Amino acid sequence: MKKLLLNRTNQVLGVFLILCIGFTVSIWARSNGSINGKTSSNSGGCNCHYTSSSSDTQVSIAADNGSFSVTPESTTNYTITVTNTGVNAAGIDIAVATTETGNTLAGTLSPATGSGLQVTGSELTHSSPKDLDGNGEAEFKFSWTAPSEPGEYYIRAIANAVNDNGSSDSGDEWNWMTPQVVTV
Repeated sequence: MKKLLLNRTNQVLGVFLILCIGFTVSIWARSNGSINGKTSSNSGGCNCHYTSSSSDTQVSIAADNGSFSVTPESTTNYTITVTNTGVNAAGIDIAVATTETGNTLAGTLSPATGSGLQVTGSELTHSSPKDLDGNGEAEFKFSWTAPSEPGEYYIRAIANAVNDNGSSDSGDEWNWMTPQVVTV
């Protein structure tokens, strides 16, 4: 009887350990920005954080040179600002595509030094949640090298403003940026 009870206890502890490791990996995967492919408004968004987008999270873009018209193969610096005054930090996924909602990506994205961004596939994602400043803003700086083919391209982003408690998605608020057309 003791042996049976000991085996059952070991089984329960083993299952508990596996669940703890799985939960820890799940949190880490979200906080390190390894999730991409969500920038299109028909992607479903950050539905693991909440079922719908929130207008409390604002996502805007500015070109360092003030223009969204570039020459083929040129490199332009951009800043995306995530604003939400009700939370502590933000993460982001950035892509440039050939259409507003399609999957064909174009050009080359590069994170600025110290931006908190990393290359994930052909997109940029945060390497860890970025603290919001006193105005409830976090800036993500990057550059985009335009393709050689002239045309219109769409800078797209999705941001998640988070409570940064590391254990619950309750209170997290995500939203898409309105796609920014860049004319090459």
